[in-house]
Amino acid sequence: MSTEMERFTQRARRVLTLAQEAAERLQHEYIGPEHLLLALVQEEGGVAHRVLTDLGVESHRVAELIQSLPGNRKASGATNLELAPDTKRSLELAVDEARRMGHHDIGTEHLLLGLARQNKSAAIDVIRKLGISVEQIRRQLRRVLKENPAAPSGGVEAYPKPAPVSPTRSSMSNSKSRRASSQVNIVHQDKAIAVGEVRMQPETLALIRAGGLEKGDVYTAARLTGILAAKRATELLPYHHPSQFADSLEVKCELNDNLPGVIITAFATLTVTADLEMESLMAVSAAALTVWDMVRAVDRTVQVTSVKLVQ
Repeated sequence: MSTEMERFTQRARRVLTLAQEAAERLQHEYIGPEHLLLALVQEEGGVAHRVLTDLGVESHRVAELIQSLPGNRKASGATNLELAPDTKRSLELAVDEARRMGHHDIGTEHLLLGLARQNKSAAIDVIRKLGISVEQIRRQLRRVLKENPAAPSGGVEAYPKPAPVSPTRSSMSNSKSRRASSQVNIVHQDKAIAVGEVRMQPETLALIRAGGLEKGDVYTAARLTGILAAKRATELLPYHHPSQFADSLEVKCELNDNLPGVIITAFATLTVTADLEMESLMAVSAAALTVWDMVRAVDRTVQVTSVKLVQ
């Protein structure tokens, strides 16, 4: 395996470092596939990050679920953590996935496929608790790979592709931080932020917070629906000019005791001039309706009271 490590892309190696840091931060005795999953979500700009966030996966939710997994023991103070057998197997499968796809370089997309090929692992347990199937991951990955075809001998780890940098700015690129260099190089960025509120009884909010709703995880369902709805804004709104999301769409749900209820915020960014307002409003509206639909069986007073553009 050591010889294969030379083929890992910079982002794939960064994922391994992040996985180790996650295991150390959580004081676990080993680096498990669950830590690898968390790292894949955290490594922004990687193909796996795009796939997982498109499916509504958030790093803080993954971290919470990892901490709730049974059998995770605290480390006794050892600083050199080893890879768990399941993690080693995932890396071997990642190498095999790259071989199958005819790629020389091993990127985060291959690491994700390696995790997905293990039916029984802590990472798969976390994914299933998020309401996502392995087949959904494979299907979404195929979509991303289709949108960003690989070079004949390489992967698609360069996704997302950076916007062209003007000559006057090229001299500035080397002074950017390491973190900024791993993301899209933004030349002209448009941003739209929309906010919506779903009001409900305090008891209903407490039920959501405790994860006690029969229909499942409101937070993940609302985020995923919001993202999917925003991407279909052009299909649903005949006079809306398509924006072609090049950078990101983020949907956040905040449980608020003062309403009481859920505050939903959608952030849309794009590197070229375009109309992003409708995508943000569509995301918030769909997410709010999802929350409303999931809680109305236990709270007939629930209302979507506000959807507005704030930026």
